[in-house]
Amino acid sequence: MRKLNWKKTVAVSAALALCVGTLAGCGNSASSSTAASSEAASSTAASEVSSEEADEMAAKNVADLIDAIYVQERNENTDEQCKAAKDAWDALTDAQKELVEGEEADPDYFGRDTGDASKDDPRNEDNIGDNELLVVSFGTSFNDSRAKDIKGVEDALQAAYPDWSVRRAFTAQIIINHVQARDLSLIHISEPTRRTPISYAVFCLKKKKKQRKYK
Repeated sequence: MRKLNWKKTVAVSAALALCVGTLAGCGNSASSSTAASSEAASSTAASEVSSEEADEMAAKNVADLIDAIYVQERNENTDEQCKAAKDAWDALTDAQKELVEGEEADPDYFGRDTGDASKDDPRNEDNIGDNELLVVSFGTSFNDSRAKDIKGVEDALQAAYPDWSVRRAFTAQIIINHVQARDLSLIHISEPTRRTPISYAVFCLKKKKKQRKYK
């Protein structure tokens, strides 16, 4: 009888040891699983933060490039700056474009639809003829407005003076840079328009008033 009790005791002890070992294993497994989950969550969060920072940096770079060409003076780097700004903008995702914000820069600088630039006629040629009519205005970066208003005046002058060549000049370098950066493939901006310093001569044609003669 004592032998049987001893065997039972050993069997119970072994079972208890097995249960303890199993529980310990489960605990270790749960801890490992929790740690792995925490690690994955931290990694995802870090990835999201890095992605947001990258978007903001890309948008800020474009904003800085736009601000650099939003100036009233032309310099030897203007052509390269205009191209760099447009190339950087084109490389952004739609979400990144919405983040562009600077002193003057915003998503509308390149993103706003102002009409078809190809409908405009800049009337610029590098060769200056004998009879030239220079039409000077502040200028506009809105394609539809430029084609309708400024071009409309130029067309009327060309019709009125068929023996003269009508040329265009903008006084705002800010506008010239904007049009150049955005629509360079469609609009040729000639050297006489872009050269700095520029001196303009504006002539206004007025009808002479008849003077009354008093006797």
